[in-house]
Parts: sequence; C-alpha cells; structure tokens
Amino acid sequence: MVSEIIKEKKFQSRAFLILPMTANIGVIIGPMLGGLTSDPVAAYPGLFGGVKWLEKYPYSPPNILSAMILAAASLAVWLGMEEHMVSN
Repeated sequence: MVSEIIKEKKFQSRAFLILPMTANIGVIIGPMLGGLTSDPVAAYPGLFGGVKWLEKYPYSPPNILSAMILAAASLAVWLGMEEHMVSN
C-alpha cells in the first residue's frame, strides 16, 4: 500500500521507514501509558479513591485507553484513506 501511495520512487525508501518508526514509538509509549493508568485507586487515591468500578476493576483504564486510541486510529484511516474504484 505504501508503494502505491508514494508516486515518486525516490521517496519510497523514506515512506517505508514510517512503519518501524511508529512501532518503536509504540513499544516505548505503550508500557508507560499502561503503568501510569493501571490501578489508579492505589496510585492516585485522592482522585480515584471513591470510584467503585475502578476499585473492582483496577486494570481497566489501560484497556479503555488502548481501545480509544485504536478507535481513533481506525476512524482516521477510514476517513483519510482514498479509495480508488476500478471500473470495468
């Protein structure tokens, strides 16, 4: 798909670097976000001390955050992809 999007051949090598670059950023930022958002009742008792669902499910915030990021990425791809219809 990347090779089809990039029209000039001289820029294809730069375009193919996007995937590993974003994967490496995700490997660094993902565990940081997971650690900061997991068990908020114990980590931030002044803010989340009385929230019952966080006391019952302390590891749900990282999953909810991940789902929101994936939904935003899916929406961006769906809205931003340019589909070319092939006519017969």
